[in-house]
Amino acid sequence: ACRLTLKVPKDFRAIPGQYVTLGVADKSGIVHRRQYSITHFGSGTLSICVKGVPGGLVSNVLCDDCNPGDFVTLEGPEGDFILVERQLRDSKNLVFVTGGSGITPVYAIIRAAIEQEYTGKIYLVYGSVSESEIIFYEALKSLKTPNCEFIFAIDEDTPNWAGETGQLTEDK
Repeated sequence: ACRLTLKVPKDFRAIPGQYVTLGVADKSGIVHRRQYSITHFGSGTLSICVKGVPGGLVSNVLCDDCNPGDFVTLEGPEGDFILVERQLRDSKNLVFVTGGSGITPVYAIIRAAIEQEYTGKIYLVYGSVSESEIIFYEALKSLKTPNCEFIFAIDEDTPNWAGETGQLTEDK
């Protein structure tokens, strides 16, 4: 996975959990579009996480061929899997269960909740194939506050892994 930071208009506004649609042109000039969750945004920039896919028309161009100053098309933001003030005010707990690249909108929501000093518990259960494939692993561990409980599970049995191993089941 790679992280891309894009310049956007200063009036660009997004809500944690939303996504944008990026377009890149192939060698014949055809523009291919894909949606990517916004992981960070601020005045004049936004960041996304792109997981390269074998044979991917957009992800591989974004991860391997983009250079500072390159242009891509940008549409959005869109999406209603978002964190709203009412949830921070009225929810006793925030609970997230995700796997793989599904962490990207959840990461933005958890960051925002912590930055806005959410006082309830924040639970995250995140499954991945292997420890090396856990997107935002170090960032999530560094975000963790006393009201956060993060459980990481991987499919592969790995030496020195302290988290859960195997498929997440109802018993686990």
